[in-house]
Amino acid sequence: MRTAIVFACSLALIIVAACSSTDDTKTPAVTGGATTGGGSSSTTGGETTTTGGGGGGGTTGGGDAGDASAPTGATAARACSDLATAFCAKLERCSTFALNATYGDNATCKTRFALGCMPTFTAPGTSATPEKTATCAASVGALACDDVLAGNLGVSCTNTAGTLANGTACNEDAQCSSTYCAHAPSSACGTCSPVTTAGSACVNASCSHGTACPKGANKCITPVRGAVGAPCTVQEQCDLANAIGCNTLTSKCIALAVGTPCGLSGNTFNVCAASGACSGAFNGSCSAAAADGAKCSDADTGPHCLAPARCVGGTCKVTDPTACK
Repeated sequence: MRTAIVFACSLALIIVAACSSTDDTKTPAVTGGATTGGGSSSTTGGETTTTGGGGGGGTTGGGDAGDASAPTGATAARACSDLATAFCAKLERCSTFALNATYGDNATCKTRFALGCMPTFTAPGTSATPEKTATCAASVGALACDDVLAGNLGVSCTNTAGTLANGTACNEDAQCSSTYCAHAPSSACGTCSPVTTAGSACVNASCSHGTACPKGANKCITPVRGAVGAPCTVQEQCDLANAIGCNTLTSKCIALAVGTPCGLSGNTFNVCAASGACSGAFNGSCSAAAADGAKCSDADTGPHCLAPARCVGGTCKVTDPTACK
């Protein structure tokens, strides 16, 4: 399932941007790669996008690809609403830090999640259907928090193969016969590609679910949920969803919190709420995420976009999957 994974993507990207230091003095900061979801369940380094950050998405699970009939608006909207409600409630129970850093509050989480879910049903070649999404929604409540925060949402929410061949433009994992749409953080569309494994090359600065492409890297790695004080060189080596990030200057995992002023404060790094951007690594001020259609920037100081929107060509955009050709 793509949309639910986007939150993890966005969260890591938020931390990368908010915690990166652009100061010439190289003051200590939490920096590194990130997992992003943008139009797929892939993890990428570089910027804040999802559900994160990056384009929102639907859910898939079990069944045949390429539903012949378009879903009715009422059916699709109800399925997406149910899934958004279930996922955001689960996220709030499992990690208020992840919810607050990504969306700010439960109501915004539900609205943005549903916004990313609806377009998935009309994406070319997709295996996503309202029925599968409803089944996924019903299963989320019983999932363990560790699984949810890692993006492992069980069989009912697992992507099944779409009909698009590798090399075809895509926006969703469920469109691809490989179940992987390699989607760069700042691109509206991706490319159907073979799934990645640890050690394989990043594709469009991303890796498929279960692996990650750290910021500035070219090889996929397996994320590690490091505790405070654990060694790290990138964010993927710390437990981001449980408020632990990487201070790459000390090469140690550090505690994170949502708060102001943003930046490093003692042994904690404060990030901005709701995908906001921080003005600096110390005693910084937060700026709100840009609205859909507004100007944005991939720079650490933003403004960034609120998932499922992506910063594409300097503008926050919620991608229409049918436009990816």
